[in-house]
Amino acid sequence: MFILASCGSGSNTSNSNEIAYTSSAWLKGSNTANQHGVYGTKGQESISNALGVRVDSVSWIDSNGNMWLFGGIGYAENERGRLNDLWFYSK
Repeated sequence: MFILASCGSGSNTSNSNEIAYTSSAWLKGSNTANQHGVYGTKGQESISNALGVRVDSVSWIDSNGNMWLFGGIGYAENERGRLNDLWFYSK
């Protein structure tokens, strides 16, 4: 299970829980308030790509267990406001 947490303090973290939900592990994300995203090169995945802090985004898990996340309000790479970006996290 994927969990994306964006707290009121402006931090952004991703966690993965085991199916039994008995433990969690921090995977990636900044613990700095109001962190901007790192978008990299469009269409190319990179370990350095990262979500900026956001709220009110929409996410779903597809039939292959991959997570998709769209938009919200928060911090893009060079600006902040309403976001119109789509992120994909493979299982």
